[in-house]
Amino acid sequence: MGLIERFRLRQAGRRYAQRLQTALVIGYGASPFYTAGQIDAAVRRQKLQVSFVWLGYAAFLTEPDFDAATQGMVLPLTYEQVRTFLENFRASSLASSRWETTVTNSDWMNYEGNP
Repeated sequence: MGLIERFRLRQAGRRYAQRLQTALVIGYGASPFYTAGQIDAAVRRQKLQVSFVWLGYAAFLTEPDFDAATQGMVLPLTYEQVRTFLENFRASSLASSRWETTVTNSDWMNYEGNP
């Protein structure tokens, strides 16, 4: 992976980590996992780069579902590598120690930055 590709991946990773979980919680309620369709819809609503949707799949699908959703895609990272990569970019205001920990709707309503 070249310098430009790494730069684009870091940009996309930051955006996915900071926006996608909040969009999923608001749209579908708190859950440790979501469907590929829910992730696709949230990615479109947040205007995230669709070519990096596999980042969202790794964050919010189980590993078998991730494998099924990304079948045929050439990915630069494994499921666990993507999850670790995204954890580095989590928004500190909604962050927890693991992706599996969810933000509840009441947490979102009490969040200081909530518009």
